[in-house]
Amino acid sequence: MATNYMKCESYKDLQTLVLKQIPKPKNSKEKEKYQKEWAETTEKAEKLWGELLNKNKKFFERDGFLYIEYLSGKKRYRRKPLAKGRPKKQSVKDSRITIRMDKEISEILNNYCRTKNMSESEAIRRAIMNLKHLG
Repeated sequence: MATNYMKCESYKDLQTLVLKQIPKPKNSKEKEKYQKEWAETTEKAEKLWGELLNKNKKFFERDGFLYIEYLSGKKRYRRKPLAKGRPKKQSVKDSRITIRMDKEISEILNNYCRTKNMSESEAIRRAIMNLKHLG
């Protein structure tokens, strides 16, 4: 099953994708059929765009476009599924430091993290940033 997709910001982009699916005419008889299908497709594109927007409103509002995919085997259009996996983080933390601490310091850190609702790593990062202001 071959797939075809395109970034669509309006129904005109979707119309372009839909029209690509119509085979070019080889003779004058096919040319009439092609022109008729072209006209019908142009009218249907706006309605199809409205349906796709209703189903995928949050994606369109977030990105300002939809990747629309044509499934030739099923002869239907849909929003192209998102890539699987975790999104890439904006700040990469390359350094790793392992420390040993006694029970008292560990309890202080755990209590602080619970009350502030943050991870131990984040609490330690903030404490180090406070050292920057002291020195």
